[in-house]
Amino acid sequence: MLKCLPVSAGVCVLACVFQLAWADADTPLKSRGIGLTVHSQDQDIQVTGFTVQNPVLAGLLPANTKEVVKVKNKLQSVGVKLDYQVQPNLNVFGEVAQVRGKAIANLSAIPGLGLSDMTFNAKGQLYNVGATVSGKRDRYLGALTYIHTFADTHGDIEGDSVDTLLPTVGVLTDVGLFNLGLIYQKVKVDYAGTVYLPGFGAVSATVNGESAKKLAYRAGYQTLLGKDVYLNASAGFGGRREARLEIGKRF
Repeated sequence: MLKCLPVSAGVCVLACVFQLAWADADTPLKSRGIGLTVHSQDQDIQVTGFTVQNPVLAGLLPANTKEVVKVKNKLQSVGVKLDYQVQPNLNVFGEVAQVRGKAIANLSAIPGLGLSDMTFNAKGQLYNVGATVSGKRDRYLGALTYIHTFADTHGDIEGDSVDTLLPTVGVLTDVGLFNLGLIYQKVKVDYAGTVYLPGFGAVSATVNGESAKKLAYRAGYQTLLGKDVYLNASAGFGGRREARLEIGKRF
């Protein structure tokens, strides 16, 4: 059972501020929103522990196994997000998404043993809840978003729930809102599976890990597509590579 995939809860954090920027006497603020989201992410996981259920094989592992083995974690999700503008500067939201994740631990990098790489898979539902505090001065905008992420899925990956902080600044132009931000997220995760070694066959093994880099970066763009319809897009880089697209409707 997978409790939580190591994810970046990819909410477009200035979407609510952008909608405030467009609101005026002729276009009043709509307090509710619904959006369709598509999210893809690659994340590097630093190995903190590696255990095998075979004492002979365990004795053959080099002392620097944790430094040699790396884990690449990938996921894709499609979801629906709801939000509510509690006050002009406070937005709360929730998201439910169908998520599929895959991770590969390169055990073949351990010299002299001929170990196979381990592949882990998981899929299920992902849940995000959070809030954004935001502000605007002239054409400049800023926001601080907190997101709590947890999941109900099945597979080979198990971890704790994840908390994320995203400070963001942006500028409103004639063609939309451009923004830059930071993503702070600490992830701990366990992978369980089977490794194959000549002479030993299949051996149960567990890989423990955490986010290789807790800080990543994000660039985003939002624009108005039509009456109360918004396009939000963002890309992440650094320790976490991600892409997110959201089409939202205010009502």
